[in-house]
This record gives sequence, C-alpha cells and structure tokens, in this order.
Amino acid sequence: MKTLLSLTLLVSLGILCSCSTPPPITQANDYKSYLTKQTKVHATSPVETWDFWQRKHKEQPQNLIYQGKLASLLRQDFRLTGNIASLHQADSIYHHILKSTYVPKAGTYLALAQNSITQHKFQQALKYAQKAQKIGGQAFETQLLLIDIYLELGYDLNVVSMLQSIENKNTFDYLIRASKLKDHQGNLAEAILLMEKAFERIKNNGKELYCWSLANLGDMYMHANRPQDAYQAYLKVLKANPSYAHALKGIAWLAYVYDKNIAEAKKIIHFLQQQKTAPDLYLLLAELADFEGNLAAKQKNLQKFMAITSQDDYGAMYDTYRIALEAEEFKNYPKAIQLANKEIKNRPIPGSYDLLAWTLLQKGNPQEAYKIIQQQVTPKAEGLEPHILYHLGEIYWANNRPKYARKYLKMAEEGAQELGLVTAQRIKALLQKI
Repeated sequence: MKTLLSLTLLVSLGILCSCSTPPPITQANDYKSYLTKQTKVHATSPVETWDFWQRKHKEQPQNLIYQGKLASLLRQDFRLTGNIASLHQADSIYHHILKSTYVPKAGTYLALAQNSITQHKFQQALKYAQKAQKIGGQAFETQLLLIDIYLELGYDLNVVSMLQSIENKNTFDYLIRASKLKDHQGNLAEAILLMEKAFERIKNNGKELYCWSLANLGDMYMHANRPQDAYQAYLKVLKANPSYAHALKGIAWLAYVYDKNIAEAKKIIHFLQQQKTAPDLYLLLAELADFEGNLAAKQKNLQKFMAITSQDDYGAMYDTYRIALEAEEFKNYPKAIQLANKEIKNRPIPGSYDLLAWTLLQKGNPQEAYKIIQQQVTPKAEGLEPHILYHLGEIYWANNRPKYARKYLKMAEEGAQELGLVTAQRIKALLQKI
C-alpha cells in the first residue's frame, strides 16, 4: 500500500513537473540541416541567370528589354543577399529606361515604386504609382500597388474603398491585402483567417508565393502567441526553400522568447550573417546581449548597426530603429528629433508620431510627449503595435496618469512576445508599481 501510494505520488509529481516546465518550442534537430547549407539561387530558372542577360546586354547595350531583365535580377539579388548596391543599380537602370523611352511604360514606374517601398520612400512610391496609373496599361497591378502604399501610409479609408472595388474577393491578391488591413485595424484573429485563406489559394502554385505567405503566417501566429503554429509554419517554409532566411530568423526569435535558449538563437543569427547582409541582425544580437546582462556586447552590436544603417545608401530604411536608439541608447536627442520629423513627413502615421513623443520623453519633456500622443497616437490605439502601446504606457505614467498607463501597459503585455524578454520585464516591473 505504501509502495503504491509512493508510486502514485511520484507520478503526480511528474505530471506537475511536466506541466510547470513545458517542452521547448524549438528543436535543433528539426532545422540543423538548414544551418549547414547555402542553396541560394540567383534567378528563377537555369536560363534567366545574371551572366546570360549581362552577355545579351553587352551585345545590344541599347536593348531596353535586356536592361529591364538586369534590373529585375538586381532587385532579386538584393532580396537574396541584402546587397544594397544592387537595389540602387536597379533604380539607375529603370531611370535610364525612362529617359530612353519616348512613351514611358507603366511597368517601369511600378518597378520604381516597389523599389521605393523597399527603401521606405513611401511618398516617392506614391508618386511613381500615380504616374503608372495615369499612363494605364497595367491597371490592376497599379491598383494593388496603390493599396500597398496606402497601407504603409495609414490611408485606411483609401484602402477600404479600393478593396471594395475589386470584384473577386477570393483571389490571393485581394486576401493578403484584406488581411493586412485587418491587422492594421487591430483585428489579428480575422487577419490570420484571411491569410490562411490566401495560403490555401496558392499552396500548390509555386515555391515563391508558398514560402512568402506561409512565412507571413508564421509571423502572425507568433504575434497571436501561437508559437507552436509559428514554428511549424517556419519549418514548412524551410523544407520548401532551405535558404529562406526569414524563416530561420523567426525560429531564432522563438528560441529566444519562448525557450530562453540564447545560445541557439545566437547560433542561427550568426549563420544568417554569413549568408546575407542584414543590419537588423545586429539588433537581435544586442537584444540577446541585453538579456544576458552583457552590456559591452550590446553596445558593440548597436554601434555596428548604426555604423551600417547611417550610410547614405540605406536612406530611410532603418530610420525607425535609429530614432529609438539615438534617443534611448546614445542620448543624441537633436539627431533623434531630426530623424523623427523626417519620418513623420515621409510617413505620417501614429507610429512616426510615437517616435517623436518617445524621443521627447527620453529627453525629459514628458508634457510635450503627452501632447503629441493625445493628438496623433492614442485615438488609434486599438490597431497599434505592442512597442507603441508600451511607449504610451510609459508616457502616461510619466505624466501622472496611472489609470491610462496601466491600460496601455496591459495591452502591450498581451503582445510581449513581439517585444522581447527585456522589454517584457520592464513592462512587468512597471505594472507592479502602478
């Protein structure tokens, strides 16, 4: 009887232990093979290689079709390698094509608009898309790109109107944009359902869209605190394309946030740094170092990030990160304010105004920060990202408004998996004070 009781107790304790210590989300054996391969493909088919079209271009340097092919491959090279020079070369070719064409084509302006979005030149992207719209000829493609730009600029009413004008609301193109709109509006559950529906439309129609949509789903699952679903989505992406860097980056974040496996997260990030130029990976390493309490390594990685992204070639691509770092870490408030005002002009959305308000708070001007968020940020709080909600909480707390501070900090806490463990700890500590 005593033995049976002891056995029952041990089993019960085992169950309790297993419940209190859930198994890790990430398992190195699932993806370790993807950390030893480099399977980049420079083009989409054996024929469409850089060497092939460069040779054709040398034979006929004035052939605009060949120039367009080279520009397209340069854009693809940037996506694969992160080589910012390739993006600028593509822009140069497209501008040359415009100058060499008596009647410009809408497609050239659309390509320039897409490049401008990549470079976070959203006002410029809008001008290019509007020129394509005026020319005509690729009306549906132009409509879709305008929706993308309006989403980036926060022109939700324009997006709603343009989406309503699309007759077939079951296409992949419609569904992914409707999903993004729902996400902007703070309805993540509906956004996921729409993205899942979009994925079903194309999951058998080629590797590129399969990987793109499934990787996006992985991100959305993570935002919804569904780490296991996110992990499985990333693994499926890697199975289809072992060199899909975004999926590996997602796994690194899961290893950090959910498993607290810093060594594994670093291993993945260091591998990715060998594969492509991605300045934001230094931010991840800085986050990991901060969590470990290694302030020297944190500063080293932040300085590397700033040194790269401050170069003219990167333009405004990383300004949102630079603003926060200039204010929080380097205390260069004039530079942060300058960049924030530039960001507001380029992209007048709540997130841009938040960066200015956050800078003013760091500078010691909480009242000025409060005025900005009251006018430009708080009215749209339902659709805001967790880091902005966290900023709102800090600003309200600094202005002696604990009720609202607690409200926004609790909202931020719900999305803490997006913020990282360091900020999550700060939120928890601040909530205990209120």
